[in-house]
Amino acid sequence: MKKSILLAAFAFMALTACKEQAEKQQENTAMDAELPARPQEEWIVLFDGTTMDAWRGYGREDLPESWKIEDGALVFYPEDKPVGENHNLVTKQMFKNFVLSLEWKISEGGNSGIFWGVQEDPWRTEPYQSGPEIQVLDDERHPDAKNGTTHQAGALYDMVAPSKSVVR
Repeated sequence: MKKSILLAAFAFMALTACKEQAEKQQENTAMDAELPARPQEEWIVLFDGTTMDAWRGYGREDLPESWKIEDGALVFYPEDKPVGENHNLVTKQMFKNFVLSLEWKISEGGNSGIFWGVQEDPWRTEPYQSGPEIQVLDDERHPDAKNGTTHQAGALYDMVAPSKSVVR
């Protein structure tokens, strides 16, 4: 069963070796240093690993059934998607200025993305019709990664290549 995980913010991933754990701690410290200092009450957690209360389906009020929570991660099951159903998620709350921090994992050969600034209108059936996309992709196995660095994981799709590789 193929699984694609679009967003796995605050997901807990077990590390198998002390070396990997030390490297991860260094990466997290560097990433935290890049985030602006803000009082804790100013941050809004969109996914805490236990509830999808901050989310709904694109163009609808409920959640597509193809999304599940497993082991603290938000997981998408494409085979559960009824034909013709939009399976994209959007936040219930709208944001103007934000800092997005997340961890992601994609299935072998997977292709997905994170959009922002999306406008929901009856004549726009997909998020890509109104918002830019940060590419979430298996760079090694998906053919789109061979179409240039602006199509690889972490890129602002078809516009800006990532400044460094974001895959492990």
